[in-house]
Amino acid sequence: MARSVIFSLASAILLAAAPAQAAGGASHQDFMSNHYPPKALANGEQGQVAFSIDVDGAGRIERCAITRSSGYSTLDRETCDFLVRYGGFEPARDTKGLKMRSTKTGLINWTLPTGVKPSLAPRLASTQLPPPVICKRTERTGSTLAHITYCMTEEEWARHDNMTRDMVEQMQGRIFCGDHGCG
Repeated sequence: MARSVIFSLASAILLAAAPAQAAGGASHQDFMSNHYPPKALANGEQGQVAFSIDVDGAGRIERCAITRSSGYSTLDRETCDFLVRYGGFEPARDTKGLKMRSTKTGLINWTLPTGVKPSLAPRLASTQLPPPVICKRTERTGSTLAHITYCMTEEEWARHDNMTRDMVEQMQGRIFCGDHGCG
């Protein structure tokens, strides 16, 4: 079952910011100011970005897509990275209370920190939405406990898979055929 959630800039990172608040007394505004996309901050870009995320049964993002542009491609591109890195999501539960996959929608209102002047450049009337990213979680090399999440577009995953396959085939050729090749 899909659930729809609307996030303000601060509440989108509520779970991620909670430990920081407890440790150092930082506010949501401080957290967001410290994690504002650097290029967008330098350019004075602000606006609302709507998104859709697929969340697995453990609360991890599997896919993120931008569904409405802020008018700034930088903010649009950075929103999914921000959500994957800092967002905390409770998995949905079925009627028996078991955790399940779900799709959630939301909105981040990127508001510039106090003292930063907004851009005078007009927003783009129709910014092409960035392609959705697919996130895969893998075990960190050398550890059975640590994991790392990689998020890439379908095109980037295809290139990655092709390069990996080529490297494996090349290594197998060296291992089984030696330096002089098979023949």
